[in-house]
Amino acid sequence: MILYFSATGNSKYVAERIAKATNDECIFILDIMKDEKCFLSIKENENVGIVSPTYAWGCPSVIIDFLNKVSFSGKKKSYFYYIATYGTTPGNNGYLADKNLSQNTGIKFYAFFSVKMPDTWTPIFDLSNKETVTVINKNAEPQIDEIIQKIQQKSSGNFMRNKLPKFVAPSYKPYYENMRKTKHFTVDDSCIGCRLCEKMG
Repeated sequence: MILYFSATGNSKYVAERIAKATNDECIFILDIMKDEKCFLSIKENENVGIVSPTYAWGCPSVIIDFLNKVSFSGKKKSYFYYIATYGTTPGNNGYLADKNLSQNTGIKFYAFFSVKMPDTWTPIFDLSNKETVTVINKNAEPQIDEIIQKIQQKSSGNFMRNKLPKFVAPSYKPYYENMRKTKHFTVDDSCIGCRLCEKMG
């Protein structure tokens, strides 16, 4: 079972790529959270992966809410792992995810992974250079292959690249909350009112 949140498609791609290789089911986290109980039944020895983007060196609020709400049955001997996609650094994403999941359920992740993908925070990062984006996406493939191998081996450890020290974690929340302010965004006449940005933000 692979649970994922994705706003622009990076984490969805990683989740689906791994699910295909490991013969796992992919589930969008927002679909699970529609149920107030947020309950998942796990088979014995089943792998449970969570794939998330990195927001402001940490976890998206959706992931924090999910990890503090979800409950599992049959979690005995299950291999839990966490994957963060990131543009510059996964920051403290894995540490914060582990902290929230363990506080809520008593479950600790066995392994942490990261995949460098194009950073889609467009107020800062430029995605207009297709060649640069293509190179980043191409370089992500061997990273994903390595993660698949470690999942199949049920490897334990923190395999995240470019992560930040834990003492940086407290700075994540105020930085993230500032980034989320709607004053950063405007709408012009080209808006068609699909509300997709609202759903995914």
